[in-house]
Amino acid sequence: WETEYPYLSRLKDEIKTLIQMKDGLSEGFSSVMYNLMQQARIEKNSEGHYYPTVHRVTWLIAYQFKRNSNDKNDVLKEFFRRWSTAIMTGKLPGDLAPTETKYHPLQYLALAGRWAALEKRSEIKSVQLSPLQQTT
Repeated sequence: WETEYPYLSRLKDEIKTLIQMKDGLSEGFSSVMYNLMQQARIEKNSEGHYYPTVHRVTWLIAYQFKRNSNDKNDVLKEFFRRWSTAIMTGKLPGDLAPTETKYHPLQYLALAGRWAALEKRSEIKSVQLSPLQQTT
């Protein structure tokens, strides 16, 4: 967890940035990734690593990421390319990726996406609260 948490936190920040940029990730990205992770039926193998048992989901993700890359900026295209490869190969992208993780890249992407959405909703809620509504 010591190496996984910082990686997950950086991924969450990257996803938040991509959602906030013009023509970036859709607001529903985190829900889509979480649903796809559930559909993939990820299980632990005999070596203690998690892997998707429904392989059509990995192909569906590759297809969706390729389709979503159309008419997007280079930053988003690279994000989709990197994570499509990661999900297909089971290897986390990036120089700072934990090498000894037991989790599948789709699990990282789904969790970081949910975390980013939670933070985004929390920021919106705190802005909308009036001083009388806030508790001390």
